[in-house]
Amino acid sequence: MATCTVKTIEDSEKVLVINNGVHINNPKNIEALRIIKYLHNEHIYYLEDSYNIRKSCWLQNKKNLFDGFDRIELLTVHHYDYAIEQRKNDRSMKNTHIVNIKEQNLKNLDDYLEALKMITNIPIMNEYLQHYVIPIVADFPGQLFIQRAVSLYQKSMNDSSNNLKIPKVINSFIPLLGPLHVSLNMRESTILTHWNFFEQLYKFVFGKNKKLAKKPMPWKINTLLDLTDKGWKQVANNIIEKFGRCCKDTEYRSIVDLLDNIVPAVLDIYAIIFRSGSCEEYVETIFRLWTFALRWDRKNYNKLPLAFLSDFFYWKDNKHPFYNAIRKHLVNFNDYYVENWHSRMRANTSSQSSSKNIIKQTLVLDGHEQILVDTFKTFITYPYTESNLNYLTNRASLFLIKYFHSLYNKQNQTIISNKNKIYFAALNQNVKLKNLPAAFHTSFRPLIDSCDHCKQKFVNNYDLTGLVLICGHGYHLNCYNTIGKNCNYCLKFYENGITTNVKSYVNRLEKEVENNNEMLNEEIDDNNEDENDTNEIDTITLENIGIIVELENALNQVINW
Repeated sequence: MATCTVKTIEDSEKVLVINNGVHINNPKNIEALRIIKYLHNEHIYYLEDSYNIRKSCWLQNKKNLFDGFDRIELLTVHHYDYAIEQRKNDRSMKNTHIVNIKEQNLKNLDDYLEALKMITNIPIMNEYLQHYVIPIVADFPGQLFIQRAVSLYQKSMNDSSNNLKIPKVINSFIPLLGPLHVSLNMRESTILTHWNFFEQLYKFVFGKNKKLAKKPMPWKINTLLDLTDKGWKQVANNIIEKFGRCCKDTEYRSIVDLLDNIVPAVLDIYAIIFRSGSCEEYVETIFRLWTFALRWDRKNYNKLPLAFLSDFFYWKDNKHPFYNAIRKHLVNFNDYYVENWHSRMRANTSSQSSSKNIIKQTLVLDGHEQILVDTFKTFITYPYTESNLNYLTNRASLFLIKYFHSLYNKQNQTIISNKNKIYFAALNQNVKLKNLPAAFHTSFRPLIDSCDHCKQKFVNNYDLTGLVLICGHGYHLNCYNTIGKNCNYCLKFYENGITTNVKSYVNRLEKEVENNNEMLNEEIDDNNEDENDTNEIDTITLENIGIIVELENALNQVINW
């Protein structure tokens, strides 16, 4: 089914397709050099700090930046059913309506061109598109094929021999990165990439007989990441102080990168940053998430963020009014609305329903005021209470203390046989290169106890003349100042990643498809859960007082390791 929804943005102005001679769609398509310029001038400096450090800087400057989000609300961010009781007003579909819904495959360019006719065949909308922009927030296939249509149309304008039948109005559409799908896919990738670590944490928190699915359901992923994040925040200062600012142990740097950088960034990108309307922080964090996808070799998400970044920087550099529109109204450029409609459709139809009945029922739902629908709706609640979550968080903190204690006693015992066989001693597991921080993906891997510029040893892990960046490279402060206060090894790695992936994606966009049933391979199948996973809630036994005392004692003992 192809579903087209429209969201009206209050207090907004129409944006011209061409403003002062600048077209909304970059005639050079995706520009690697433009992204690299911003990498050099701004983002490399941010990427050398962990996400948690950057977030603390934002909050120092804008103390109320991310206020108003409670924990259970954040845990249910990927629950599209508006029947969740907590903060249901924030899931409002106000000013959101169905344009049309039709039975339609969405597997190739022709399918998407046909689906877009739901908009272009409406006379008033066709007239609007002659002059003004319509952004389309979509998942990966939607972005790929709509952007391909735009690219091929622009290419045909310079090629009289081109026979592609792509309408002119396609040039008024802007395919935009779907923040909800970014969040969902990056959260899942974090768990799958670091599954060995999370599986041990899961067993410790919920019970040694519990089994973490190889591909858990989204709500379990969200819960596990949240417990990890909150658990780390309770012990981080003690752990980091104990290991010292110059500790370059491979396993230690990898897990700190996971806990202080990856996990909080993938949790916040949609649930907090996007929904708070913090545009500059959102763009910066999208850049950061792209670096994770780059080293994980995460198909499509090592390319899609680059398309968004190129467009955003293009609009900014050329002072196109859409730059101000997206900064002012960021929260409205959201793929949540169509996912909500899909949830409504599933809730009000059965698997035996015909396409005609599904469409009819959906249009009926759209014709009723939300307050009437809610009158007959049975609201549900999230299965864990705040008290449950606090107890589980303390369990997660205890796991981290025990894990880092073992790691402290097994420093420098990581064995790197090859990129597909790396042994973490404290974890007692083999991991892969993608589990390691950015430094290990560059042309120069970090020296174990020395400055990566002058190659001279640090005095010890507590050497105040040195520092280790979140990427894993470490420098004497004087050396770091000498090289311009940025990690040139990682800068080069990111430059190459931008150039390679932009070229690959542009080639894909601009090729004329010979096989009209082009396959997306594994890229379209992002969200299938493990068949062994279930909706079962993990039962817990609360011992709040005892675990608080145990955690306090464990924290006090860190100094004595």
